Amino acid sequence: MTGPHWANAVRVCLRGESQIIMNTILHALDFCQLFSAPNQTLAHASKIPFTITKIINITKSMEKTRPITYSGLWLSSVHGALLFNEAFYTEFGNYLRYTFALTTIRITFDERSFYIKNIQEPIVRTRETVFQALLFTSLVIELFGFSFLLVKLLVLPFIRRILAVCHKYPVETQISN
Repeated sequence: MTGPHWANAVRVCLRGESQIIMNTILHALDFCQLFSAPNQTLAHASKIPFTITKIINITKSMEKTRPITYSGLWLSSVHGALLFNEAFYTEFGNYLRYTFALTTIRITFDERSFYIKNIQEPIVRTRETVFQALLFTSLVIELFGFSFLLVKLLVLPFIRRILAVCHKYPVETQISN
């Protein structure tokens, strides 16, 4: 930035398009950060260090015949940006804020040496799900059959015996006048 222009804020954006190659997906990068301070101007030599980190997702399919999908994303962050030099202006005079004819903003990129790897795989595969559904269905049928036998062999004879005893000895009610 040259000339008699003073700025107290700068917005820096990182953008990148997404890409898809076979079963690999790189998500779009869209990161913007605003740097500002009230009642201050940018220093004549400013520095913005960007740190980017890889995030890799590995997604396994429900069926083993389908390919594994890889997706990646860049995570961007800014730490320790030096844009305002208040100590310099306090020591040598505030008028120096407006005397510089050139403002330089140096942007550096640093890639982290580590990355985040996330493996996502299904808890069960399709064949296991079908097998468990069949097991559950057979369990329900067995429980229904067991309850039918229980009612037929224990409950109904018990109720018949109680009814037979009740009809043999009827309870006489006395009505008092």
